[in-house]
Amino acid sequence: MGDEFQFREEPAPPAGARIEGGVDAVVIGGTIDGMVAAAYLGRAGLKTVLLEAGLYPPELRPFTPGYFADDGDFLVRELDPEIVSSLDLYRHGLSFVQRRFDTVYYFADKSALFISGDLFQSFESVADMSDDDGAAYKKFVEEMLEAARELRPFFYGEPLHKLSKRTKQLFTKFGSASLEHVLDQYFEDHRVKDLLVAEASLRSALKPSDPHSFLSLLRRWSGEAAGLQAACALSSGGYSGLFDALRRAVQGAGVDIRAGADIQSLLVEWDGVGGVAMRDGGQIRAPIVVNALNGRQVFMEQIGPGLIDIEFQKILTPPAPKFASAKIHFALNGTPRDGQTKANLSRRLVYTPDRLQMRRAYRMARDGDVASELLMEVVFPNVFEEGWAPPNGSLGAGWLHPLPYTTEPDDKLREKIQAAALSTIERIAPGAGDRLEAIDVALSCDIAEKFGLAPEGFASAQSVLAEAQRAQALRNASGLKGVFFCGPEAQVGRCVSGSAGKSAALAALRYNRRAVAA
Repeated sequence: MGDEFQFREEPAPPAGARIEGGVDAVVIGGTIDGMVAAAYLGRAGLKTVLLEAGLYPPELRPFTPGYFADDGDFLVRELDPEIVSSLDLYRHGLSFVQRRFDTVYYFADKSALFISGDLFQSFESVADMSDDDGAAYKKFVEEMLEAARELRPFFYGEPLHKLSKRTKQLFTKFGSASLEHVLDQYFEDHRVKDLLVAEASLRSALKPSDPHSFLSLLRRWSGEAAGLQAACALSSGGYSGLFDALRRAVQGAGVDIRAGADIQSLLVEWDGVGGVAMRDGGQIRAPIVVNALNGRQVFMEQIGPGLIDIEFQKILTPPAPKFASAKIHFALNGTPRDGQTKANLSRRLVYTPDRLQMRRAYRMARDGDVASELLMEVVFPNVFEEGWAPPNGSLGAGWLHPLPYTTEPDDKLREKIQAAALSTIERIAPGAGDRLEAIDVALSCDIAEKFGLAPEGFASAQSVLAEAQRAQALRNASGLKGVFFCGPEAQVGRCVSGSAGKSAALAALRYNRRAVAA
C-alpha cells in the first residue's frame, strides 16, 4: 500500500442512521482467523465487535438418511498450540476423540505400510521393509522435524528469524529444490518416496517435480495437532466442533458478535481508519479494524483502489488456480465385525499413486480431466464418535487430489470424480463398493459457496515460498493506520492454524498500546 493516504470524504450518513461509538476494535469476518483475532482483542480488554459479514457457520450436513458430511477440514493438522493455550480452548469445549492417527499407506504395487502417527516411533516399520532406507528414514525424519519446527513462524506467514546453523544450511540447500530431487538423494525404495510425496502433495498445487515443492513437506511437518508435531487429530464434532469451541472463546472474551452484518466500506480519515460504514447508512466508529475476508474484497472494495498503489494491487491478483481437491464422503452399510477391520478403520488410510501416476494425475487435472489413480486420504469418524452414521453403518470422509479447479458446479466433472473415488477406495478396502449406500462429492466451489467465501480460497495451495511472501506483504499492509488483515491470503497452505488471526490481533494490540501512550 502507498506510504501516504489522501483523505477520502465519506458521505454524511442518512438522517436517523445509527452512528455507534465507544468501540475499540471491529473484526470483520466470522472465520476461524476472525474469531481468533476477536478473542485475543477481547481478552486484552478492548471493546470488540465481531461482524460475521454474511458468512455461514459450519454444520454437519445430511447427504443420505442417517449419514452426515463435514464440509470443513475434519482433521486437525496444524492448530497453533499458542492459540489453544492463550484462548483456553479446552475449557471452551475443544476435545479430541482421536489425538493421533496412525496411517496405513496403500501403494500402486498393491503393497501397504503401517506408519505410527508419532513419526519418532515410525522407524521400525520402514526398517522392516528396507534396512538401508530404515536408517536413512530415521535420519531424514529427525533432521526435517527439527528444521520444520524452527521454520514454523515462516510457515505461519511471519518473517524468517535467526535460524540454527543446521536449519539454515538445509533451507539454503533445499529451499528451492523439488521434492522428487530431495527424496531421490535420501531413499532407494519407491514406497518410502511415494508416502512422503503423499504427505507433501495433498491439497498442494505443486507437482513433486516442481521447484520449491520440498518446502511443502516441511510445512506439513511443521504443524502441531493435539500437542504432537506432524500428527493428525480428530476433534469432537469435526470442524464444527473446533469452530464452536472458538466461538465460545469469543463469547467468553466479552466480544459482541453480530450476524449478517452488511458492510459497505471502511471509513478512511487521512492516513487512518475511522471504523466501518454499513449499507443501511449506519457506522461503527473504531480506531482498529481487523479484516478476515479475502484480500480483494478488503482492499479493492472496502478500502478502494484509489488508496492502494499499483504494486500492492498486483499482490492481490495471484495467478488463476489450476488445481483443487474434492471432499468426499462414503456412506457404507454394515459395521466391522472382526478386530483387524476395526483396527484398520481407526487409522488414517492413504492411497499413494506412484511417480508416473502422480505426474499423469496433475497433467490431466491441468487439462480439466480426472485421472483414475488419485491421491486419497480417508478416515472413519464414526469409529470414535456416534452421530456421523447410523448404528448399522460406517462413514468414510476424505480428500481426493489433484483435480481440476472450477469456479462453478460441474456435474460431468463430479461424475468423473465419483468414479475415481470409487476406484480408489476399492484399492484401499476391496469390496467396499458392494456396501456403498451413497457417495457425496464436494468441489472447492461447493465448499466456498456453503461458507460464503471466494472459491480461490479453497483451491490447492500454491508454492509455500510464494504464499509466505504474499502473507508477509498482506499482514504488513499497514499504510492505512489501524487496519490489520488475516484473510485467506495471509495464510500459508490450506489447513486450519489460526496463526493469521493471532498475528493480526497481536499487531493490533501493539498499535493500540502505542496510540494510548501517545
